[in-house]
Amino acid sequence: MIENWYAFALALMSPRFVTVETSFEHLAQGSHPGHRQFNVLTDSDIQDMTNMRNGGMTWKAIGLVYGLSMDAARRRILRFAESRERFMCDEMQTLQTGT
Repeated sequence: MIENWYAFALALMSPRFVTVETSFEHLAQGSHPGHRQFNVLTDSDIQDMTNMRNGGMTWKAIGLVYGLSMDAARRRILRFAESRERFMCDEMQTLQTGT
């Protein structure tokens, strides 16, 4: 009986139009209509994305390959490049100080 109220509340409070039947399906799956799954990429995936970009692919094409928007692909590649640059600077500083 309580599941009926959960489905009803989910249908009412959903950010988009959802029927009660769809709410039951979402409850059975353990998700809700507004639930977003984030695309988890490894460093090797982002390195492949970087290689694609260096090979001349557009941001949009790279995003399509990995299920990301054009802006998300661009941000990930640029953030990855910045982290690599910081890592290399830290390594150089460690080598220069000798510790």
